[in-house]
Amino acid sequence: MESEKEPGEPKASQDDLARNYLLEFNKWWTGIWERSNAGKVGILLILFAFALPFLIVLGTAFVAWFYIWPLASSVTERLAVLSFVFVVLVTIGYQVKAFAQQIVTGLFYMRRKRKSKARAPK
Repeated sequence: MESEKEPGEPKASQDDLARNYLLEFNKWWTGIWERSNAGKVGILLILFAFALPFLIVLGTAFVAWFYIWPLASSVTERLAVLSFVFVVLVTIGYQVKAFAQQIVTGLFYMRRKRKSKARAPK
C-alpha cells in the first residue's frame, strides 16, 4: 500500500485505496472459491448468512398473510395484520436497498480508470 511506495511518488487517492482493497478482496474471495469444495461450501454458508435476515422477514410476512389473516375476524384485527405485513415489507425494502447500495459502491470503486482524451483546440 502506501508504505510500499517510493519516497518521490504521489500519494494514492482514497478512491484508489478503496479500489485496490476491493480488487484484492475479490482476488482472495475468488481464490477461496476455486481452491476446493470446502471453500465453495464456506462461501455458500456465508452468502446464506447474509441473506438470512431477508429470508426470515419474508417468511414472517407469509406467515402473517396466510395463517394469521384468515384467523382475524374483526376489522381491527385485520388492520393490525395488514399493518404488520406492511412494516415487514418495508423492512425488506430497506434490506434490498442497502444491499443494492453496497453493490453499486463496490462496482464504483472497482471500475476501470480511463485516461482523459486531450481535446484539440478549435
